[in-house]
Amino acid sequence: MGEYRCRRTAREPTVTRRQNAHPGIPRRAGQRRLGAAEGVLVALLGCTLDEAFTDIVHTAKRHNVAPMELADALVSIAEKNAPGDPDDPVVAAAYRAWGDRLGDTVRH
Repeated sequence: MGEYRCRRTAREPTVTRRQNAHPGIPRRAGQRRLGAAEGVLVALLGCTLDEAFTDIVHTAKRHNVAPMELADALVSIAEKNAPGDPDDPVVAAAYRAWGDRLGDTVRH
């Protein structure tokens, strides 16, 4: 089973949204991708949007990857358009965290 966690524990601080969290992705496109990734987690895990956002941020931190890049990888996997190289740390983090919940998505 993956390491997904949508429920916040007492030890975890509340994460708030920051504007322009990743300078490499245009703000509007990044917001759409992040919103889509949150929606994927809400559907997969039955959590709230805020819990999904927190899960993305904490998973990114745990795997030392950018949250926006992780969100992008999650959406690509959910669309069954697995992004690039499966050895890419961002793609690998998304598969480790939520891959088992994405059903029959084929890992490259």
